[in-house]
Amino acid sequence: MHQLVELSVGARRIGVVVSVSLVMVFAGLRDTVVTLIDRQYGRITVQDGEIATVPGATDSVLARVRQDPDVAVAEPVGRYDIVLSAGGRHYDTLVISLSTSTQMHRFTATSGSNQLSDNGLLLGSGLQDRLGISIGDTVEISDTATGHRFTAPVTGFVDEPLSPVVYVSTDSLRQRIGPVPATRVLVKLRPGVTDEQAVSDRLTAIPGAVAYAAALLVQLPSPTPHPPHRHRADRPGAVAVNHSCSDHLLIDYLHCE
Repeated sequence: MHQLVELSVGARRIGVVVSVSLVMVFAGLRDTVVTLIDRQYGRITVQDGEIATVPGATDSVLARVRQDPDVAVAEPVGRYDIVLSAGGRHYDTLVISLSTSTQMHRFTATSGSNQLSDNGLLLGSGLQDRLGISIGDTVEISDTATGHRFTAPVTGFVDEPLSPVVYVSTDSLRQRIGPVPATRVLVKLRPGVTDEQAVSDRLTAIPGAVAYAAALLVQLPSPTPHPPHRHRADRPGAVAVNHSCSDHLLIDYLHCE
């Protein structure tokens, strides 16, 4: 009996140690996630939100968004699923096309250039080791939806803490594979806007707009649940889109029901 009591006490002690260890691990992970989110959405990605659009409607939606009194800047952006290849290695990711003068994204180089140009690609720094590539190397991009392929040199590796993606200038993409429609509209609101929900409602009511995703800097744990968001597929002419949460990484959230 004495041995059983000792075993029971020992088991409880082990359980306490394991529980404390798990709490410490999860606390560390939480702090790490907060740091990564702060880097991505406090220093790198600077738009206040983005609008997903019906295919072919981005230009008309962009024109309407720029007329909204609470919108300071609006830019088109393209996001395309691709396979990135180099030296027999392959990686599924996104290529994002932006204007070389974008006001929505800050590029912080870990090596090479920090300027988006028509002369090459900027890659998330995590891709350097994954593909075993360096500045000046040529990589191949294959669009998984259309089958379009092109090659381009790597001009810089940039800090992208949440997702190793590829950046290409809109003009460079057009020169390499022809006209490519933008898929979304990036939005930066005017200083002092307090009712973002009202802005969201107006923007998602624009014909051709599918959903509005607000990029919010989240502090974990959040004491207040996120407000409900709306998917506007019930509007005449709207198209239901099955958006993946991973499409917006950790803290972009769509107006979906």
